[in-house]
Amino acid sequence: MGWQLIECIDPERPPSIVWKDGQAREWVSLAQVSRKDGFDSTVVSQLVAAARAIEPPPFHEREAEPLFDTVIEGHRGPLAAIVHQVVDPTNVVRGLLLWIGAPGEEPEPRPRSAGMLWSGQVFNSQDTFMLRASDLSRYGKVSRTDQFFNRVVRFPDLPRVVDLCSKDTAEAGQPLLSKVTLLHDDQRLINLQIAVRRYGDTVAATGLDITAWEQPTMDPATVARLQSATPAGHSVAIIAFRADRDRSMPTVVYWVTPPPPWMAYWSGEGPYNDSRSLIHRDDLDALLAAHSELLEGEAVQVVSVRIRTSAGQWRTLPVTLTKYPQAENYLCVMTAAFEE
Repeated sequence: MGWQLIECIDPERPPSIVWKDGQAREWVSLAQVSRKDGFDSTVVSQLVAAARAIEPPPFHEREAEPLFDTVIEGHRGPLAAIVHQVVDPTNVVRGLLLWIGAPGEEPEPRPRSAGMLWSGQVFNSQDTFMLRASDLSRYGKVSRTDQFFNRVVRFPDLPRVVDLCSKDTAEAGQPLLSKVTLLHDDQRLINLQIAVRRYGDTVAATGLDITAWEQPTMDPATVARLQSATPAGHSVAIIAFRADRDRSMPTVVYWVTPPPPWMAYWSGEGPYNDSRSLIHRDDLDALLAAHSELLEGEAVQVVSVRIRTSAGQWRTLPVTLTKYPQAENYLCVMTAAFEE
């Protein structure tokens, strides 16, 4: 059956399912889904109630093992059930990740999730940090409260979130189910589903990394503008530099136009190489210097780099770098004449 995310953002409302079977669900009741999956809704409701009532353990304990790893009774026999709490920065349970399957069945990898709190300010936690990081080694260096939003590449419903946060209680509006494209510390894009509710003066949310099921997207208007401005015989890609400014090679996170067929990047089914190997390592200093110039206010930088071909050779060509408007300037637009 796979993982499902049950939101319990508002303590006065019954929990509802917002993600299941690799798809978003529009605040679906537990009873409705339970009947279709072959188990009684009261069993799952009791499991959810028990998980909500337990004070969340520390982050490292929640990472190491689930809150519950148990067996429930299904209509056709016992079923295995695994439950993880989705915790906000104030240690309040805002959701539950639930996996149900046959006893002995190996669950698929657990998607990263976090509870969020946006009441008056943005609150950080180890859970929210790990939505865009692979470990906590740099968590202690986070000093900005907007560390989530400074990684946003696309958030079409951000005005609605601002609206939820700014209106008075009587005009708080409807809950929001949306998707956000974030830049990960590993120089890749992730697709995050968020479910947001307001109750009283509190605006809280759950975030779930759904990249394994649905690829992240860029802003369509920006992509269309870049495509229309691309000269014939050129290719355009979005590349990502490391936010910590270390000496990592920038990576291609999105092709605005198709990459050239001679490039060592595509197989018949998609990318097969780490894009760090596309550009010659000895050209890193020139790229980092160009990126620094962009951060200092320069509009355009032209750099000569060597690009790997599918034959394993290097082709030298000039590339033009400009800033991409989101994600704190960690992203750049790279344009190059990639004709045969």
